[in-house]
Amino acid sequence: MHKTAIILFAESPDIEARKKQFSHLSSFLASKNISAALTKHTLSLVSRCKRDFYWIDSLKQHGGSFGEKITNAFQDVFSKGYEHIICIGNDTLQLDGQHLSAAIDAVERQQVILGPSKDGGAYLIGLSKNNFNPILFKNIRWQSSHTYKNLKELFADVELVETALLEDFDHFSMLKKLPKSSILSLIKALIIAFKNNLATFVWLHDETFLYRYKALRAPPAIA
Repeated sequence: MHKTAIILFAESPDIEARKKQFSHLSSFLASKNISAALTKHTLSLVSRCKRDFYWIDSLKQHGGSFGEKITNAFQDVFSKGYEHIICIGNDTLQLDGQHLSAAIDAVERQQVILGPSKDGGAYLIGLSKNNFNPILFKNIRWQSSHTYKNLKELFADVELVETALLEDFDHFSMLKKLPKSSILSLIKALIIAFKNNLATFVWLHDETFLYRYKALRAPPAIA
């Protein structure tokens, strides 16, 4: 068992499509399929990191506020014996293997690593168990333009590493802000999604949100 785990903290496609308009057609089904493709793309990226990783979606998140849900996700995974956690979402198409490798190296050196989004949020949070204060973490002003600033303030007294400033993809209008390579990644993920009927697979995944790089089947879910 590795000491580092990766959390994909993202809504299920059905829920995310109700909150975000990924398609200019204002189509729920189109947004759902794009959400599924984004998740598949991110899972594929993470699976190459040779670390255990957990997809904690709408069905697995628990708590009232976003702060409670993400804090509980960290606590649940730490309780399984991991010493370090890297948490990402599914909506940063510019995120790549180099970012994740740097994050793994940082947390395993007891550093905190943060990835800033251009909207003031954070697309990546990596930290060790001994740097995790659930009360302070929960009280971050999540999902706001203050999130990244609050996170930096929270970890001001530890060794902090900051990664590149990247753009989140939360609405179809943001496509024009993304580099061509990111758009091509999305198109590729969509092609694979439709080819494999991924939208159905992701919606019916049930307990298959934990993947291990050595196995194709999913181990039991968090209790």
